[in-house]
Amino acid sequence: MEADDHYEKGNYAQAVAMYSKAIALSVDGTTRLNVLLGNRSAALFMAQDYAQCVDDCVKVTLTEPANVKLYSRAIKAAVMMGDLEKAAQVHTLVDPQYVTSQMQTEYNKIVQAIDDLKEANRKHGTPDGDRMWERLMTKFSETHVFRMQLADSVAAQSNYTKAIDLLSLLTAPNRPPGVAYRIAKYRYMSGFEHFDAAKSALQEFLQDAQCAKMLALIKAVDEAKQDGNNLFATRNFAASVDQYTKAIELDLTNGKILRILYCNRAAAFKELSRFQEGVDDCTRAIDLDPAFGKAYARRARCLMLQKNYDGAARDFRAALQHDPSDKDIAKELKNAEEAIAKEIEKEKDFFYVLDIDSRTTDVEMKTKYRALCLRWHPDKNADKSADEKLVAERKFKALNEAYSTLSNPEKRREYELKRDRERYANINRASTATANAAKYTRTRHTGGTAAP
Repeated sequence: MEADDHYEKGNYAQAVAMYSKAIALSVDGTTRLNVLLGNRSAALFMAQDYAQCVDDCVKVTLTEPANVKLYSRAIKAAVMMGDLEKAAQVHTLVDPQYVTSQMQTEYNKIVQAIDDLKEANRKHGTPDGDRMWERLMTKFSETHVFRMQLADSVAAQSNYTKAIDLLSLLTAPNRPPGVAYRIAKYRYMSGFEHFDAAKSALQEFLQDAQCAKMLALIKAVDEAKQDGNNLFATRNFAASVDQYTKAIELDLTNGKILRILYCNRAAAFKELSRFQEGVDDCTRAIDLDPAFGKAYARRARCLMLQKNYDGAARDFRAALQHDPSDKDIAKELKNAEEAIAKEIEKEKDFFYVLDIDSRTTDVEMKTKYRALCLRWHPDKNADKSADEKLVAERKFKALNEAYSTLSNPEKRREYELKRDRERYANINRASTATANAAKYTRTRHTGGTAAP
């Protein structure tokens, strides 16, 4: 029979198809049909279609209750697909007079393992869950499902390398599409540098819908990211933002790639002078990876351009913690600290603090004051970092001092007189310094001595 030939040659899918055709055409009675179903169940088992295998075996045993071979095959198929309760249920269908000692031993092992399976599912994605899956994998070493579940549990804890190692032990022809899919998925979840290996893992299983879908996703994300990089390199920043956004929206679950995409998009936002959007994207990247030094540095540069020097200095320090050897970031930190010092000096100017000038009306000044208070009030900054809270407190204190002075006519007059005196004094000091420098220069060139 042609189906038997396919089976002997290991062409199990073709064998299943031929047996199915023969079953559909069978008119030779129950015996002939049972032979075909039994043969198909064997082909189904080898093709790893365990659910259909169980169904065929059970159909035969309904009219052949003494067919221990098919009962055993059905039980083994149920175990192979990880359905221990189904395996135990099939065993209960066997007439006790036909139960062999080997079948009873296997049944006892299955029943004892059912509780382990329930516990493994309850604790999936935890070290305790890992231990339960390992126990099941040891008891049923041929059941790939338990190995895959262990890999899933380990991967749920972001240990993708271990998950891949667990599955890599399953080599062809024993590796089902589900294993290839998981290996590719874990490599994909590990970051862009693993994309090529992820694609390679799927090449032999493109007929599987799940594998084909995973490959399409990996390619789409990779292409959108590369397009974004190329557009950025040619200074087409708006278009690069669109491509990075496309890549981000393709998969919002992969933190390893999202951190890169957010950071890249932040760079494009910065070039477009969309600084707050750049800050927000860097924050997203840092939330995904608190050790991502580049994201801290990039957020710091956006903050510098927003004149948020305190925040920039904080982020430059964080970036240096992750890469102490980066001299450029050390210089940028120094610039930020110098800007803070200048900012604190400027805060002595109450007009600067309130963002007004001498022509601003009282009503306009009050409006400015209220808006700035809403921004810097401690309650509005309660969820910020310790450094940001200190800045807010300093700004809020300076605001209140500035407004209480400039809103009071007498205090304002005294403040303006004092400010004018300080300005004149500074001008005089600058003029004296310039004159002394000129005298020093003339003395060097003439070799003479300047008059006192």
